[in-house]
Amino acid sequence: MQPSGDLQSVLCRHGFEEILAVPAVPDVPGSPVRYDRAVTVEPGGQTWYVRAFGTGFSILPPQWLRGGLTRVYSLDGPLLLAQAVLDTEAEAAGLGRAIVADLASIAPRLAHEVRPDRRRWSLVVAAELAVGPAVVTGSTGTVPG
Repeated sequence: MQPSGDLQSVLCRHGFEEILAVPAVPDVPGSPVRYDRAVTVEPGGQTWYVRAFGTGFSILPPQWLRGGLTRVYSLDGPLLLAQAVLDTEAEAAGLGRAIVADLASIAPRLAHEVRPDRRRWSLVVAAELAVGPAVVTGSTGTVPG
């Protein structure tokens, strides 16, 4: 989904780029992409991770980081997931404070976390946006190559 002007300006101001909002990913050994909630799919009992509110996700694989993409977000309905990988814990914490403050007026439910990530620091943000045409419209997500 394409964010509204307010959301778009917040994300762009902080250097985030939109990626496709994939609703679920399989549990594949070594895969860097994960969502917060695991479910078992029947028949077969395979585990999949589904998009859900929470900070236990990773949507920024190492190959994108190597290509220079360090800040991404995906939007599916009112659920915004964003991740940024920065050099220091202080940078990640500062960005977290800034983006949460900027989203507070349009996201009644917000969570963020800073954690170590492959010799760098990862900021993850989950937000449930206020629903309405002024906040969420359209669809333009892309998958970087």
